[in-house]
Amino acid sequence: MKTPNIDKLAKQGARFPNMFVTTSICAASRASILTGLYERTHGFTFGTPPISDKHISDTYPVQLRAAGYRTGFIGKFGVGIPREAREKMSDYF
Repeated sequence: MKTPNIDKLAKQGARFPNMFVTTSICAASRASILTGLYERTHGFTFGTPPISDKHISDTYPVQLRAAGYRTGFIGKFGVGIPREAREKMSDYF
């Protein structure tokens, strides 16, 4: 298969030929990226309750907003966070 655009990105940017993730489940992985925590700590995956307020209040978007940055999210979120909590995280959602 020819992938000229992906090949160009690999040549011009960072490429990780040997990368690992702690949680390969997409929703749990996104929750880990937001919180900086392992799944066993934030406790979110498919079929579980939303991420706790304790962990939401320490996500990187909340920290950025607290530092004066405007934040936004566009795309598939797929993480169990109540709507009110998402408003704490992003100026635009």
